[in-house]
Amino acid sequence: MIEAIIFDCDGVIIDSEVIYLESLVDYLKTLSIDCTIKDVQLVVGKPILDIATTLQKQFNLYDYTLDEIIIGQRKVFHERFYNSPLSPMQGLVEFLDSCSSKNIKIAVASSSQEGYVVDLLERFNIKKYFNVIVTGEQVTHGKPAPDIFLLASNKLGINKKNTVVIEDSYNGINAGINAEIFTIGFKGSKLVQDTSNANIEAYNFKEVEQIISTL
Repeated sequence: MIEAIIFDCDGVIIDSEVIYLESLVDYLKTLSIDCTIKDVQLVVGKPILDIATTLQKQFNLYDYTLDEIIIGQRKVFHERFYNSPLSPMQGLVEFLDSCSSKNIKIAVASSSQEGYVVDLLERFNIKKYFNVIVTGEQVTHGKPAPDIFLLASNKLGINKKNTVVIEDSYNGINAGINAEIFTIGFKGSKLVQDTSNANIEAYNFKEVEQIISTL
C-alpha cells in the first residue's frame, strides 16, 4: 500500500520544461551559440551547476565561468517564466486532494532552488499539501544520483517500498530508480522526454491515481 509520494517539480507540478529550454536556447544565442531545444534537452532534471558544466563543455564556453553561465541563464529564464501564464499541471490539485483524504504523505524533491519551488507552491495555494520540501541545495550529488529522493524519503519517514516517485525527466527517473523507489514516468508535459527507464508511465494524474491504487 502506498503511504507516500515524492513529486518532482518542473514538468510534474508545473509544465515549465519547455519554457526553461526555450530560455536556455535564447541565452546561448546571446553568446553567439545557435542550437535547438533538442541540443540541450538532456540537461533537464540536473542541478544547475551540472547544467552549467555540461553547457561549458558542449559549447566550448570556457571564456565564461560557471557562475557567469548560471547567472546568465537564470536571468533569461526568470524573465521569460514570470512573464508567462502560470498554472499547476492539469488534474494536480484534485490528485493532491485525493491523496490528502487518504492520509498519503507528500514531498517535493526538485533540483531547482528552494525559493523558486516554495514560491510556486504558494502561488498555486498547494503548499499545505506538502509535508516535506527537498531541493538541490540540500544534497551533494544531484539527479541522476539518488540522493535527493533518499533524503526526501528519510524526511517523510515512510518505507521506500511504500513510496512512489513521480518524475518526467530522464535524469529524474534514473534518480528514482537508483534510489530503489517505484518511479512513475509522467508524460503530461508538452516536452516529450525519454521515460522508458521508469517502472511505468502515466499521461495524466488520473492514470497516476489508478496506478497507485494497484500498488
